[in-house]
Amino acid sequence: MYSIVLAMALAPGNAALAADIETDIRDLKRSVAELRKEQEQTRIDELKQVISRLRQQVTDDKLDELRRDVLALRHAEAVYHAYHTAAMVLPMPAAEKTVRRATIAVEIPAGATFVVNNQEVPVPPVSPTFITPPLEPGKDYFYDCKVTVKKDGKDVTKAKRIKVRAGEVVHINYEDMESH
Repeated sequence: MYSIVLAMALAPGNAALAADIETDIRDLKRSVAELRKEQEQTRIDELKQVISRLRQQVTDDKLDELRRDVLALRHAEAVYHAYHTAAMVLPMPAAEKTVRRATIAVEIPAGATFVVNNQEVPVPPVSPTFITPPLEPGKDYFYDCKVTVKKDGKDVTKAKRIKVRAGEVVHINYEDMESH
């Protein structure tokens, strides 16, 4: 199209018009080049914003992961603290059998996980016997106990709700528990 206009403008007697058209074409080419540069810069700016959002998302995801880890550590610390301060079922010290506490003797496979009232309790490797915090004599107390073991590469969980009273000894055997 430019060549037709240019040919007409170059026809005899139109030299001034031809110079104007050539100038207009150069101006148009410059405008197109500038427009392309602006479009490229706009695209670069958009990509920079996308990168910034992605970096922020990765940062937020890492922060969330760290928060979850901190909460898990705090939970583990709380369980450890509870384990050592008699806030829940604890391993029985030999001399601390009293009439205000119940004793829970556990027979579970080695390597099993033992959970009482939704809190994991570390199981001693030998004679896992636990005592409760002080109980009011004559009153029934209930503990939801779960034992999880690996069988054929799968977790198998058995659970049992036990009733205890101050001064009683309760035996839990993994084989007598109900599968879940």
